Amino acid sequence: MWLLCLFCFFAVSATSWAKVASSFFELSAEDIHGNIISMSEYADNSSVILVVNVASNCGFTYTQYKDLKMLHKKYYDRGLQILAFPSNSFEMEPGSNHDVDVFTRNYGITFPVFSKIEVNGRGSVHPIYRFLKEEYTEDDAMIGWNFVKYLVVEGRPVNRFASRVKPREMEAEIVEYLDMYDMVEEPEL
Repeated sequence: MWLLCLFCFFAVSATSWAKVASSFFELSAEDIHGNIISMSEYADNSSVILVVNVASNCGFTYTQYKDLKMLHKKYYDRGLQILAFPSNSFEMEPGSNHDVDVFTRNYGITFPVFSKIEVNGRGSVHPIYRFLKEEYTEDDAMIGWNFVKYLVVEGRPVNRFASRVKPREMEAEIVEYLDMYDMVEEPEL
């Protein structure tokens, strides 16, 4: 019996330690309306992706959403995609997905908003955030607050920005990556 328990412990532990995915584009999430969206949908039309954990009742909400909207408007046509993942991990997004949808529409958000997820916690963290935290190991993997931003290029997180970093402060780095894709010329037929 103890041997079976030991086997179960290692099987569960190995599963929790297993790598989530080898690319961001292998993952999926439920959008705010309950539709499953594969991140591979963003592989063809987006060269740079900004993944943000958002909340409606946070002190950063106004400034962060304002800047995110500006970046989206300015760079979407060049290949920037912003993906918002509401989270109540810090008790700042207590409402339902419907409440989040109404809030973001009233704020004029036009980039994709997903269903509420957990960004921290053993076993309960959403696979997208588990992937981002595993792949980007420059700092502590724990998400410290709302509006932590991951910059994803070619399916890999290349930078992580703290909540206090305003999206407009990331603009130069975003443009640098977008410029790399602009320089790649289409082959002539």
